[in-house]
Amino acid sequence: MQLSSLVRLESSEKPLNLADVGIGDYFDEFISSHSVYAEENNICIEYSHDCKDESFRIDKSEMNRVFGNLLENTVRHRNDKSSVVKLSVTVGGGKAEIRYSDNGPGVRTEQLDRIFDSFYRGDESRTRPENGSGLGLAVVKSIIVKHGGSVSAYIENGLGILIVLPLAERKDINEKDTDNRG
Repeated sequence: MQLSSLVRLESSEKPLNLADVGIGDYFDEFISSHSVYAEENNICIEYSHDCKDESFRIDKSEMNRVFGNLLENTVRHRNDKSSVVKLSVTVGGGKAEIRYSDNGPGVRTEQLDRIFDSFYRGDESRTRPENGSGLGLAVVKSIIVKHGGSVSAYIENGLGILIVLPLAERKDINEKDTDNRG
């Protein structure tokens, strides 16, 4: 299923269903809707943000796939029976910076540039079939790029993922609508 998702995303067959969504509202809803999964898999999600009324223009379904893939990777590649996920959002300069990190084993520094490549698995322990297809982060990258954003990886205890997305344009209520003048 991941391969067909990647092919569909990388082709322009199906456009994104974009809408302006409050950033804080989106993550509150995502965390709430994944609370059972988190509890069943012993994941503690620590969430912080500095976004007040800011929005981004996203396809919620596709963005849910991004963060769902990240949660699944946390479980799939951990060494312990529990995980701590740190999710933080900061806004500024017309963009939202979303940091996702966990306390898993991470990857080696020289692997950071390759982990978003299709079928790439960082080490032999990740080549077992039960550890996935090697497409999860490729799908993440494809979705983020299609949203006009960027994604990169860094080392922070375990693996950290930085997603940068443009903010939605603010609409000034006092601005006159020149298209509807009579």
